[in-house]
Amino acid sequence: MIAWDTIPKLLFLDDGVYCLMRDQKPEVLGLESHKELFETLSDLLELYADEESMTKRGLTADDLDERYRARILPTDGVVELIEKNEVVIAF
Repeated sequence: MIAWDTIPKLLFLDDGVYCLMRDQKPEVLGLESHKELFETLSDLLELYADEESMTKRGLTADDLDERYRARILPTDGVVELIEKNEVVIAF
């Protein structure tokens, strides 16, 4: 997308907000770490976390890795973000 002059915005919802947490050690569970990827992405595009998803999981802004510079959006902010973008891809 970046190669096409389209700067994506990534919105983390539901359990996806866990990806933005600080001090993760996924290798302990045999999983791959995305830390370096998210650090690089945060330099190229905007990362957002859904406030409601975080609240349901007992997370606050202090739980997020500050290197990702993710902004927390309330529900109306999530709606606005989705509405103002021409294409939305969910995965």
